[in-house]
Amino acid sequence: MAAPSAATTATVPGSDHPQPVSSGHPVNKVPILTSPPLHNKQPPSPLSPSPSPLSPSPSSAPSGAAVSPQTNNTQTQTKNTEKPLPAQQNRPTTPSPSPEPDVEFVDKASTATHSPPKKAIPSISLRQLIKKCNGSYDEKAQKIALTLSSPLDAKQFFQTIVNDGKGTKELDLALAYDFGAYDSMILVNRVYKTDIALLRLDLKGTWEEQPKQAKKGDKPKYYQIHTLLWNKSLKGLILENATHFGERTNLPPKNNIYSNLRLLHILIKIESSSEAQLCTLIGACPNLNDLRVGNFQTPGEMHLKMEQIIGNLKKLKILHIYNTAFSSTVSAEDKACSRWKTIPQSDKPIKNIVRTGRSVNQPRLQEILGRSAGIIEVLMLQYPNFPNRPLELRTSATTLNPSAHKIVGQPYAKLTHLDLQVILSTESQARLRQTLPRLKLLHLGVNANTKDLLQYVKFETLESISLTDLSEADANHFRSESLEDGAFWNLKTIRLRNIHNIQALKFLLSLPMRRIFLSEPKLECLRETLADLDFSELEVLSILTSEYDWSTEAILARQAEKFNNRMKVELGRPAREVNSDIYDENVRPLVGTKQKLARGLVEILPVYLQHERYIQAILPDYSVLK
Repeated sequence: MAAPSAATTATVPGSDHPQPVSSGHPVNKVPILTSPPLHNKQPPSPLSPSPSPLSPSPSSAPSGAAVSPQTNNTQTQTKNTEKPLPAQQNRPTTPSPSPEPDVEFVDKASTATHSPPKKAIPSISLRQLIKKCNGSYDEKAQKIALTLSSPLDAKQFFQTIVNDGKGTKELDLALAYDFGAYDSMILVNRVYKTDIALLRLDLKGTWEEQPKQAKKGDKPKYYQIHTLLWNKSLKGLILENATHFGERTNLPPKNNIYSNLRLLHILIKIESSSEAQLCTLIGACPNLNDLRVGNFQTPGEMHLKMEQIIGNLKKLKILHIYNTAFSSTVSAEDKACSRWKTIPQSDKPIKNIVRTGRSVNQPRLQEILGRSAGIIEVLMLQYPNFPNRPLELRTSATTLNPSAHKIVGQPYAKLTHLDLQVILSTESQARLRQTLPRLKLLHLGVNANTKDLLQYVKFETLESISLTDLSEADANHFRSESLEDGAFWNLKTIRLRNIHNIQALKFLLSLPMRRIFLSEPKLECLRETLADLDFSELEVLSILTSEYDWSTEAILARQAEKFNNRMKVELGRPAREVNSDIYDENVRPLVGTKQKLARGLVEILPVYLQHERYIQAILPDYSVLK
């Protein structure tokens, strides 16, 4: 990329001189690519203004971010007049630099040959603030998790985290108040001044919000949120519940300024207005190892550019695409035809594939499976396919040059998580019958089409199981075989979907679980099950049924003294309208009664978000810091 004729500039508070923002200025000790790599051979442009000797270096802020002046090495508080980042049009628009060099990830089993450095400990004031916000601190992971419920809490936290939270590596942050563009800008600037490597940001947008609510003031609500991609300390960004994201953020830069991110999860309700922005953001992250995107609310074909962008991610090992849907205007012929396009899978071998929803390009998916059969560890496929077009679990690629993707070892022998709710080909079923007895699966998911796989699995290794659309006869048969074989169970998570008589599986539900997900059970069976649950270790009880009522909740309320301090009840809001106030969290009292659970124990969720949380709970931990 040719060097611009003049350096991009930003105004620093407290100085009348614009400050140069170029590749020579480090951001969190790593230069940000706003101009091409010059290899230290080209002198700075003579047109670049000299920085004011009284102004601080912008080395600890994002490119163009406002920086607080310092006096005697003591940072003063940033005033409310803090200026926003410079306009995107001030960035150079010359050709893009090359992506960063490849970086290998260390698996969980790897061990260091040297003693780990001593971990920084949060200050007393930071710990007190975390406690005040009902948050938590994980000393081993150096992780803070909390919810900010007011502007005052947010102001105090961001001031404290910059001054006293230098050792924090992970931040799990929810903004549960009516914040605006200024709050977003402060959040971005403060995160830049920390060493946080993994940021999970829940913006608490509701699925019922309308586009007309997209702005608060002159600037969009999520103003500058997208610039977190260029924070050089961040290796992972998880963005949740950013409703109408495309209409609530300023446009990303047109030119490619490459991000350092290895992990990007965009777990939001994605409308058509957000797709172009997401294409730009994902395209700016060529070094991604882990990409998870969805839920898509636009029926029919997704953004065409997304196919090329995902396919160009050379280092991708984990790819999740959640909830795509057919358009009502698409013909049945197109739905069944391989011509039907949607967001594709990458063309590279992948270790972790999750694909849910509809409109899946199955021939392309089969190609990826063939390339990935020797290394794949997680395979979760939940979409309707046709009996005359069953899924083939291929064992080799069918490209023009198959040797380029030669399978090493036994195909599908590295699977730890297998969830197949699709129609399989006869050959694929036979292959799994041979492979499953040798696997030590941690998760298994089956439905009516794949239920026969249950008899080939080692139950003692399973930590999670998902059963969908099983008839009462199927459930009874499964119970009988399990009890006859004397199977030992070590389950921690169970999900039962569209199994009306869940009492047939009481032998599993009576185990001390951590997470239980129940979808569309008969009300009578649900009540019997709730009365017999072991709450000693239960952290999440997730229920989806339009029949849930106050008398059912009373069964839980009368057992609330058995709950541990991590227990939460998630209620999925049914798609159809329900004539009851039971899905209003504020109706519940602050302190529980014998009829109603305490308000803080219950969370009302859209169905898709409820499903998404389940998936994230059973999948392996994020690998970005490993």
